[in-house]
Amino acid sequence: MSRFAAELRLTAQRLDLPQPARSRVLLELAADMDDLFRHLRAGGMDDLTAHRDVLQDFDLSDEAIAELTQVHRGPARRLLDRLPVRRLELWERTLLVVMVAAALHTGGWLTRTVEVFRVAGPYAWPMLLLGAGLLALVSRKTYQLFIKQDHAIRRLRTGLAPVLGLAVAAIFLGFVLPWLDVFVQIRAATAAALPPVAAVMQWIIGATALLQLGLGLGLLGAMAWFGLAQKALRIEQHETDVLLNLPHSESEDLTCN
Repeated sequence: MSRFAAELRLTAQRLDLPQPARSRVLLELAADMDDLFRHLRAGGMDDLTAHRDVLQDFDLSDEAIAELTQVHRGPARRLLDRLPVRRLELWERTLLVVMVAAALHTGGWLTRTVEVFRVAGPYAWPMLLLGAGLLALVSRKTYQLFIKQDHAIRRLRTGLAPVLGLAVAAIFLGFVLPWLDVFVQIRAATAAALPPVAAVMQWIIGATALLQLGLGLGLLGAMAWFGLAQKALRIEQHETDVLLNLPHSESEDLTCN
């Protein structure tokens, strides 16, 4: 661990950079500070004085931190930073609304043209609404982690639990909605005087379609959650590596233990 670990932790909190750029900057700072400390010690300076002089030389002001952050930001983040905060938030929300509306429009077209949606009947709409919500959550989190590159630890896992919750809800509805459809099918079969075997077969076909939709949405949602959670985990691991000043393999051993 670097003897300047405490100071580096404070600097890390002030660096508004995504990982792994933040790790690289902090590691470079740690190496430069340690090199200067050894140089001062080799010149005959005592530990306390050398430590103080290094901190004075590397006392980064807010302006220096801002310039350092700007240099290491990606082009997408630099472009987004030029927009006023309120306008950026408005564009983000508008984009999400457009994406959800497009998903619902596409879903409506699918219910009329694709066999599995047509067979599922009106019960496909709850699935489509759930899928639109899932798309909105995944898109928002993907935008945060990969495009905007907002890797602040406090917000890192925000929004992951709802993604997994909707994925589980899709699977749950895939099993529950067919049983609610039983009563509808019984009334329809009675009104149409259908043979019991035909009514049962019709229900089985609709139930299978709903189950396919539920399992499909649940699987896609779970895969998206896993990918986003793994990204968040890697960012957290980078943070741990930097704060402890450990090689990556050593930090993995500590995490496993």
